[in-house]
Amino acid sequence: PKHESEMARVLASHTTMQVAQVVDGMRIVSDRVYVIAPDTDLKISDGGLHVSRPAEVRGNRHPVDVLFRSLASDQRKRAIAIVLSGTGSKGTEGLKDIRAEGGISLIQAPETAKLDL
Repeated sequence: PKHESEMARVLASHTTMQVAQVVDGMRIVSDRVYVIAPDTDLKISDGGLHVSRPAEVRGNRHPVDVLFRSLASDQRKRAIAIVLSGTGSKGTEGLKDIRAEGGISLIQAPETAKLDL
């Protein structure tokens, strides 16, 4: 959380789309990749991205759930979320919210989501 992220630079080397680390109030544009900044929560509302300091202490944070919940609330049945891989249950609560609002949630098959740890 204290270091600058290289994720935007790394992703930009693998796509022709523009890649940007999110700044508070940034408007969502199609065909762009947005990357969360370290030590922040990210929410979506009214077509904009909003960053804030995490409410939970380090170790208890699930920023992907924060994002998915806000997406469900903002976009309702138009929300789509995809979880490709991960550890534990991060993202599952937010996916439930998206489905409850009529949105679409997809997950990667566990057998293809093996992590090399």
